[in-house]
Amino acid sequence: MLDWELAKKLRDAGLPWRPRLFEIDDNCWAECYKMNPPTDDWDEVTKQYILLPRLDQLIAFMEERGYRVESKQDACYIFHPNKPHICPWWQKFPAENRTNAAGEALLWILQQEQAVD
Repeated sequence: MLDWELAKKLRDAGLPWRPRLFEIDDNCWAECYKMNPPTDDWDEVTKQYILLPRLDQLIAFMEERGYRVESKQDACYIFHPNKPHICPWWQKFPAENRTNAAGEALLWILQQEQAVD
């Protein structure tokens, strides 16, 4: 699962993603992140979740920008065949899991795009 702090950095860097609340019930499962600290009110604990971008969404966003992406267990590798001045060879973004590695790579891409603008 994507780290909450990294998700906020991605949003601030331009990832078109808005946190949204998701109501959990017995028939619905989602990759989600607890938004509020536990309270004594069980209904509030079970209803207050926030959805974060998934690994497949992060990879798709990079690929839409022309990057080639290889996601491994603890790292993400990217390069752009048409932008040798930005990313001429495979660059490695290590992290504690695949989703955070992809998030770090996408954050780098978004920062490079902002630097050009």
